[in-house]
Amino acid sequence: MSASIFDNKLVMPDDKMMEAELGNSYKLFTSICDFIKSEFGDLAPEWKFYNQKSGWTLKLFHKKRNLIFIVPHRDFFYAAMVFGDKAVDKILAAEFPEDVKRELVTTKKYVEGRALRKDVRTNEDAALMKELIRIKMAK
Repeated sequence: MSASIFDNKLVMPDDKMMEAELGNSYKLFTSICDFIKSEFGDLAPEWKFYNQKSGWTLKLFHKKRNLIFIVPHRDFFYAAMVFGDKAVDKILAAEFPEDVKRELVTTKKYVEGRALRKDVRTNEDAALMKELIRIKMAK
C-alpha cells in the first residue's frame, strides 16, 4: 500500500491542502462526502496519522460507525472500506466489476470483515464507491 501524499506528522491536512493535491479528483472526494450526508445524514471526518510509512488518512464516520478511509495522493485518492459477510454476499450477487468481486473474495478475512481498496480517479470510480457505501449502510 502506498503512503498518503501527506506524510508530515506535524501538519494535519485540511480542505485547502486536499484540494491542492487532489486537483480535479477533489470534486470526486466532495461528491462522495455530499452523497453520504444527503443519503444518510451525519458525517464525521477524522484525520489519523498511523505512522511515517502510511502518513495521514482521513476516516469518515457515520455516527460512530467507521464508513470509509480516504488516502490522498497527487491527483487522485484511494478509498478503502471493510464489509461484513452480508454486505460481501450482496456485492457478489450484484452487478459490480469483476475486479471488485475478485478482491473481496481473495482478500484476507478479518474479524471486522473483508477490505476493499479502490483508486478513485473518475466519475465512474466515485459512482462505484457510492454504490458500495449504499450496500455497507443497508441494514
